[in-house]
Amino acid sequence: RKAAAAEAKAAAKAAKAAAKVAANVAAAAANAAVADAAATHAADATTQTNVQQSSVVEIRQAIATLPSSMNNEAISHTFQVCFSNISQLRRETTVRLKSKPSRVVGMDWIVELEHCAITAESFWTKSKTTNHYLGVFVRCTSSMPVGWSCAGRFHFSLHHENWDDYRAYKEGSDSTTPLFNAKYPSWGIPQFMAIETLFNSANGYVKNDAIFLTVKFNTF
Repeated sequence: RKAAAAEAKAAAKAAKAAAKVAANVAAAAANAAVADAAATHAADATTQTNVQQSSVVEIRQAIATLPSSMNNEAISHTFQVCFSNISQLRRETTVRLKSKPSRVVGMDWIVELEHCAITAESFWTKSKTTNHYLGVFVRCTSSMPVGWSCAGRFHFSLHHENWDDYRAYKEGSDSTTPLFNAKYPSWGIPQFMAIETLFNSANGYVKNDAIFLTVKFNTF
């Protein structure tokens, strides 16, 4: 009996020692896993930081390629222009009346007026009729960098001959948002007003061979 009790006691002691070793092994494995996870997280953080730094560098390089004059420039402008010698546009002509340039997004922009002859064909009779209009346009006169573009919206207001009254007697806006670029530097409304309507003295648009136009131009 004494021998059996001694064997049982030795077995229990061995089992306890084995359990302690197993616990130590498990703890070591857990610590290793935590260390691996920490190392992976650190590596991911380093990679993310490198990517962010790379993105910042790319953005700075992209900005550096833009003309320096585009920094801190206005993104909108309101033109208030008196166009003289407007009678030049009474008949069909290649003459264009132009405003002085103004700086917007680092570029020079002007307002242009021209006589636009637009031919329409009747759906039923197939006869063609040419109508004549005052066309109003916004044009970028600067040399645009390759790949550069600018979305813009504009609103034209033609005022009465009494220029102290700034109410618009004729207004027009583009329903779209045109994209200005090297291929298309000018956008506007070619049928802003019929030439006959413009020069009809009863309408009071022209005074001393001049008209007054306000143009609100915004870029995006």
